[in-house]
Amino acid sequence: MKKLLVLLILLFAAVNSFASVKQDIELKPGTKMIYSVFRNGNYSNLILTINTIFPNLSFSYQTTFDPATKGDVTITRDAFLNADHMVYYLLGGDMYIDNGTTLWFSQKSFIELKNSGSTQITSEDGSLIKINKLNNSVKKLFINNDTVYVNYMNAAQVLSGNSAEIEYGDTFQILDDPKNPMILKMDVGWTVELKKIIYPEESKDR
Repeated sequence: MKKLLVLLILLFAAVNSFASVKQDIELKPGTKMIYSVFRNGNYSNLILTINTIFPNLSFSYQTTFDPATKGDVTITRDAFLNADHMVYYLLGGDMYIDNGTTLWFSQKSFIELKNSGSTQITSEDGSLIKINKLNNSVKKLFINNDTVYVNYMNAAQVLSGNSAEIEYGDTFQILDDPKNPMILKMDVGWTVELKKIIYPEESKDR
C-alpha cells in the first residue's frame, strides 16, 4: 500500500510538471530578463529591460562585469524576421542592428533549423557558421516568483565531420517558439544563460 501511494504521488508530480510546461514566453515593455554569464573563470550578471516589442525589438542592458557596461540595443523588424547574422558580444554603448540579431535567432533561421534540421548564420567576423538541430528538451526558468518549464530546441555549431560522425562546437538552447526564438543559453567559449524573467508589475518592488 505504501509503495502504491509513493507511485501515485510521483505520477501526480510528473503529470503536474508536464501540465506546467509553457509553450511561449510573453515579453512586454518593462520586462526584465536576468542572465548568468560565465567567462574567464568568473560569474556575473547581464540584465536586460525590454523597451519595445514592435515594430522593432529594443532593450536596455547593464552588466555586473568588471568593468561594468551598459547600453541600448535595437533590432529592426526586418532583421528579427529575416537576418542570418549573429552578434555575440554586448561590449557597452548603443547598437542599432539592421542586419542581424543578438540573444535571439531570427525567425527565418529558427524556422529553417526547426523544419530542416540545419541553418547557416554569419558571426561578427564574417565567418559562415552551420548550425544543426540536436534535439528538444524542457528547461526550468523563474518567472516572477514562479518556477515554470519551457520547451527549447538544442542546437550546435558544426565544426567538421560527415553524416556518420560530426564534431560540434558552440551550442545554443533556443525557446521553441517561432514568434519569439530567444536564446535561453549560449556557450560560445563563454556562457550566457537566462535565469529569471520579471514582469513590470513585479519589478516595481525590486
